[in-house]
Amino acid sequence: MKAIISLDTISSKKLIAKATKKYIEKDINKRLIIIAKGSTNAFLVEEILKREIDKNRYIAGYLDHHGACVTDVNFRIKDVIIDRGKIIEGNLFDYIERLGKGDILIKGGNAIDRNGYVGVLLASKEGGTLKYYPMLKAKGVRIIIPISLDKYIPHDIFKISNIIGIEELDYSETIKLGILPIAGEVIDEIKAFQILYNVSSYLISAGGLNDRIKLFLLVGNDEDVKRAVEDIKRLKNNTFRYIVPRNCKSCQYDCSMK
Repeated sequence: MKAIISLDTISSKKLIAKATKKYIEKDINKRLIIIAKGSTNAFLVEEILKREIDKNRYIAGYLDHHGACVTDVNFRIKDVIIDRGKIIEGNLFDYIERLGKGDILIKGGNAIDRNGYVGVLLASKEGGTLKYYPMLKAKGVRIIIPISLDKYIPHDIFKISNIIGIEELDYSETIKLGILPIAGEVIDEIKAFQILYNVSSYLISAGGLNDRIKLFLLVGNDEDVKRAVEDIKRLKNNTFRYIVPRNCKSCQYDCSMK
């Protein structure tokens, strides 16, 4: 069976969050898992906790119509950590050095290129969570990257990372940024459809008038495709929109918005 369905930005995040939870189910009671802040990870946290959270406060950095921004640390809620089945709400930096072989960091990205490589924007010269990236890769920690194809870019992430940097830029509409290519297990919409419904999917169009809309072609047996179509209908029945306040007065970053 072949079917075309559409996903908006929020529906994509919800789909990917559901797939990510299923992807890590076998590890939840056996591994230390850290869920870093991010707009898709906020939906994942709801899947894990089985309750709603203030998703606006489970974000560290984001893009809006002004450009790039970093949330006030005092606005953010605690990180969610799963320590061999025990759910902890705390500070990921108290746990990240404990991650070892087979443990998991779930970290979203800001860009995914045509080769499937992911880039994370860096507003901090220290590198934020990813200042630990070399240590994590050296130990053999698994990095799972939930990321929507909303964030697709046509340029090579590695090339971009070589020509951008906080101190390299002469001007930025908001904060100055670097970008770090990261390696890990990418879960985008295409991977999510495979995990949840065992169907192949193809991104065939993207755009829209006021929202980022993506059209996917689903291909699989009748039962699986029909189940995916019905689930997506329910998934899109939502009115949630992110509204994250800017706090320019207390912001520590050099930004053109001040």
